[in-house]
Amino acid sequence: MDRSRQLRFGGKQIVAIVAALCSLGLVRLVIGAEKAPTPSITLPCTVVEVTDGDTVVVQLRLVTSVRLKDCWAQELGSGGEPAKRRLTKLAEGKDATLSIDLSDARRLGDVFSFGRVVGTLWIDGDCVNRQLVKEGFATKAKP
Repeated sequence: MDRSRQLRFGGKQIVAIVAALCSLGLVRLVIGAEKAPTPSITLPCTVVEVTDGDTVVVQLRLVTSVRLKDCWAQELGSGGEPAKRRLTKLAEGKDATLSIDLSDARRLGDVFSFGRVVGTLWIDGDCVNRQLVKEGFATKAKP
């Protein structure tokens, strides 16, 4: 993917986009129900590129970079190449669901890390974040 053409969004723009998606019924903000589920944003998406062992670029109707939550892989050049290859095999080009947890967010900036949305990636009902940790390609906590 040509990164020079990749869209970048700030906090106010993301809020406007999420509000528009909610009004179109494309996004549900889960705020309360019988058992008070964890507040989150869940979005259907397609993984278009694997950046490294713990970061993917997904396409919603816009393209954004996603930092996988609770999934820490070594950086490229420091031994992270196997994690990137595994994440590529698991995710690239596949339809997925991105879940952005809002339970601990006090402000919109709490769900971003270095310009990336922090989220959980699901493909075919499996949590990719947990799978990478389970297979030893990443750790749940930052080393």
